[in-house]
Formats: sequence, C-alpha cells, structure tokens
Amino acid sequence: MIKRKNFAKFKEVYDLPNFLDIQLQSYYEFLQMDASRQERKHQGLQEIFLDMFPIENPNRTVRLEFISYSLGKPKYDIAESKRRALTYAAPLKVKFRLITPKEIKEQDAYFGEIPLMTETGTFIINGDERVVVSQLQRSPGVSFEEESHPTGKRIFYGRIIPYRGAWLEFKYDLSETILAYVDRRRNFPATQLLRILGFSTDQEIISAFGKEYPELANTFKKDLTSNKEEAYLDFYRKMRPTEPVTKEGAEALFYRLFFDPNRYDLEKAGRFILNRKLGMDVSLEKRILDSATVIKVIEYLIKLKAGEGKIDDIDHLGNRRIKTVGELVQNQVRIGFSRIERSIRERLSILGDFDNISVHYLINSKLLS
Repeated sequence: MIKRKNFAKFKEVYDLPNFLDIQLQSYYEFLQMDASRQERKHQGLQEIFLDMFPIENPNRTVRLEFISYSLGKPKYDIAESKRRALTYAAPLKVKFRLITPKEIKEQDAYFGEIPLMTETGTFIINGDERVVVSQLQRSPGVSFEEESHPTGKRIFYGRIIPYRGAWLEFKYDLSETILAYVDRRRNFPATQLLRILGFSTDQEIISAFGKEYPELANTFKKDLTSNKEEAYLDFYRKMRPTEPVTKEGAEALFYRLFFDPNRYDLEKAGRFILNRKLGMDVSLEKRILDSATVIKVIEYLIKLKAGEGKIDDIDHLGNRRIKTVGELVQNQVRIGFSRIERSIRERLSILGDFDNISVHYLINSKLLS
C-alpha cells in the first residue's frame, strides 16, 4: 500500500480517506483471492459459478458441479508486464465434479487469465495502464412516475426495476383500468397477473387489498380470465403469439421471467428501495418477485392517483447508485460464462456415450474471450 507523506505545517483535523479504497475493495470482493473455499461469500466470481452450476443433461443422468476456483501467481510482475506489452493477469483454474451413471470424478479446468488490479487501482492491459471508471446508474427497485396524455389527462404508472431481468410496469389507461406491462411490450389486466401469483378469484384479489377499489372493478371487467390456469394460458398467448399454448410452457415462461434467480435479480439495493418505498420488511436476501410486493406496488399506485404518496424524481441521487469496477467486470464475465453454459448444455444434449466423457471435453474456455 502506498504511504502518504504530509508536508503541511499545520496538523490536519481529519485524516484524508483513501480515495482508491472503493476501487480496490470492489475488485477484491469480486476476486476473493485470499479467501478459502468455505470463506468465500456469494458475490463476484463465486456468485457467477454458483448461479451457473450445476448443469445437467436433458435426462438428468449426467451432472456437472462446481467445487471451487483458484487464482495462480501472475507470470510477470507489473514492471515486466509493461516492458513486454503484456497484460498483468493471473491464471484461473476451476475444479469441477462430473457425475455420470458409472462414476464420479473431479477434474481441474483452465479458464484463461483474469486481469489483476495494481495497488493504485489500475490494470495493465497489453502493457498500458488502464482504469475502469465507476458508473452512476439508475438503481434497481421501484419508481412511480406520471405522464401527460394528449387529452390532458394525467397517467400514473409504477415500475418494478430489477438489477437483472424483465421490467414489470403497472399503468393506468384512459378508462381507469390498471394494465401490467412486461418489458414495456405486451400488456394485460393487472388482475390477470395477480391470478397467476395465486389470487385465483376476484374475491381473493379484493381481500389481498383489504378493500374494493373502483380501479379493481374496472380492471375485472377487462380481465377475461377467471382462474389461475386461464390467466397462465392467456399470458403465454400474448407473450408468445406464434407458439402453441400449453400450461407447462406458460408456467415455465413465467418462472423464467420473474422467479428464476439466474435470470431475475432485484439485488439487495433493489429490495432495500422496495422496502423503504412500500413500507415492507422483506429480507434483503429475497431477490426475486413475490405476490406481496406486487400487491403493495399496485396499492401505492392507486393511492398515488388519489393524491397520496409522491412521484419519484429519477434524476435524484437517492434513486441512483454507483456501479464500481467489481460489478462492471462481473457483468462482462457473466456474459462470457453464459456462452460457456450454453455450450456445455449443447454438448450434453447431443452426447450419446458418457463412459469416456471428461470435464475438458465439456468446457470450452475460449468462449470467454
């Protein structure tokens, strides 16, 4: 660590903070180099591997499990990397467990090299010193806004914004009906979504809100479904209009959109904002959608139109968060890992003979680059 020399004549009242600490700590939490397998937290590289594995073939007879990863020593130090115009990086090795009908074996796989950060918060890429700048982005969570219709009417809407996954928006139309939008594309009555979430009948939906709001009555009139199964099928029909409609397909699609942790993640920051805005006390570890949150969002939207609550300013710093180098690199690594995951699943699905299968056959680390 660099030591700071102070040449001032007067003693400082407060010690200056280490302004590089946010970069260094963020990347350390991404790599967790010095932590043992048992001590590693569910974040950074460890989170990516745990989200990606295990992977099974369609018949579930072969299973590839992640055990741990390790980072070796860089081949060249910082000065030598600069002199040779190389990247200052460490080799990444990952240990897997391959389970087949006849045997269980553990093997290491080489996953390429991961750039290392210098003590000044920079990277050495092809001999040049580079820095990843933190970004100020819209925070996941929930926001309530309004827009003006050409008729002059105020249109209120609320959005559940995940860190990763499909946006879910609830919006008034001109007939005082509340519609639900998935990724700002397909829309359907909000009560139809509530039926999918477990409130099958009109009475169950009214009971969940505690009273019958006029907006609910208007939405019931546009909702052509009357139970959970009908709601599922109509949802699938609107989201996949060119595909044959099946209950299993509809349930699988809805699960992938809002309940699959690998595809949908509110993140702790998003859950915190939901709790604060809606007066909820849900664990920050619960990072997928749930029925109670949807009820609270619709209820807040109804009250907002009635004059209660307030519109959110999306430019306010309270509705934004800093994405540091660790998160930014993690997002890019996750994209590369998703290609590897897809390749593994394809190879497992076409493989007929599992007797001589190996980890090295399944994993193509070149897809990371």
